[in-house]
Amino acid sequence: PIYISDNSTTQNTERLVRMMKKRYNKIYYRKSQYIGKGRTYALNLRSVFEMGDTEYVWFFGDDDVIKAGAIKRVIDNIKDNDFLQINTSVYNNDLSKKLTDRTIDKIENIVYMDGDHAQVMLNARKYGYVGFMAGIITRRVLLDEQLSKLHNVRNMDFLHTFLHYRAIVGKKGKLLATPVIKYRTGAELGRRLIEIWMVSFPKTLDMLSKWYKADVLRVIADWKVYDLVGMAYYIRNKYPEESERATKSIMSNHYIDYIKKIPAYMILNIDGVYYIVKLFRFLKNLKS
Repeated sequence: PIYISDNSTTQNTERLVRMMKKRYNKIYYRKSQYIGKGRTYALNLRSVFEMGDTEYVWFFGDDDVIKAGAIKRVIDNIKDNDFLQINTSVYNNDLSKKLTDRTIDKIENIVYMDGDHAQVMLNARKYGYVGFMAGIITRRVLLDEQLSKLHNVRNMDFLHTFLHYRAIVGKKGKLLATPVIKYRTGAELGRRLIEIWMVSFPKTLDMLSKWYKADVLRVIADWKVYDLVGMAYYIRNKYPEESERATKSIMSNHYIDYIKKIPAYMILNIDGVYYIVKLFRFLKNLKS
């Protein structure tokens, strides 16, 4: 079954679901009470999670594309595992060009035993893939156990990341090396870019620090800071109008305050400091 919790302000999704149900009747739709983007994301994610009762959960955003044959590959590989790490191909923003064949640079499937959870995260270090919603399929009971312990999810931009990577600690899983999803770059661009990736993301990693060592989390954080520099160039070249709006917002005192909240381990590595400085110099020059 497919469960959809719709927090958009239009009726387009509902109309599309009605059309798709004529071809596949196991689609369940609910208009979320948490309308809008930003702070409603985690509440909407929880809403769709509560709709189902399947053995496994595979979260998708509204711009993730499943490749042909993906479902069969997943079913063939997830049996007897608590989770399945999904490989993807990276595409540009309009999906017209493949940029990278594999997000996780592995050709053969990998079996993860209990205690291998740090390696799962390290394998997903590029492109901010640790924060990718569809990157892991997890047994529902494990996610439910973690979600029940969170008293307030309202401001968690990476609720899915925390749930998945906390749930797989000490569990058996597998990497599906063959890419089964088209991962669209640039989807997270916007006025909350810096807040999301330089505050919310490292804050989520910080929440996982009890189960993942600092050197592992630092690798993940440094990769995302490096990626932000490229992302800033991408905004400027592909979306000049969006670039101007994002830059004005990012360079405000509001975002300077956010930078002060970055967990310490993220800037212990000199490369991390270098890329933060490089990003802000770029944005400052762009503004002027």
